[in-house]
Amino acid sequence: MAALPELLAALKVKTGFEPVQQAEVGGKAYLHGRIRGQTIANMLVVTHRLLLQARTATWNIDVSQVYSLKNGQLVKGWRIVVDSNDMGSALDQIVQIVRGAPEAVRPTQLEEFPLAVSTADRNAPNARGKGAALTGQAIVGRR
Repeated sequence: MAALPELLAALKVKTGFEPVQQAEVGGKAYLHGRIRGQTIANMLVVTHRLLLQARTATWNIDVSQVYSLKNGQLVKGWRIVVDSNDMGSALDQIVQIVRGAPEAVRPTQLEEFPLAVSTADRNAPNARGKGAALTGQAIVGRR
């Protein structure tokens, strides 16, 4: 049976979740923490997986972003609440879901894409020297 520390360790590895407060009261487990850097996309993937599984599971989960004051400054954090009559079994399932969630896809920038209807000599300079060229190789001005 998984315990709260195992869930926190799985969340730390997958999403970078850093717990600020945690408690287990009755049939509920409360986690409040922060996520720094670029791992928020991973948290969204994990949240999506958890909410999908919660629809058919015997446990319920609430994952939300919360705002609070820290030394007079507004800070944003994440709150996770797990509600279950069998907390050990629920945490086992949740840990497996977190560990099995895929990494978020990193966006890429398209550098070059061939035009499907163009010919190979489309960008070749014509008799007057007009045409496309790579940066640094283009002749600018008069020859």
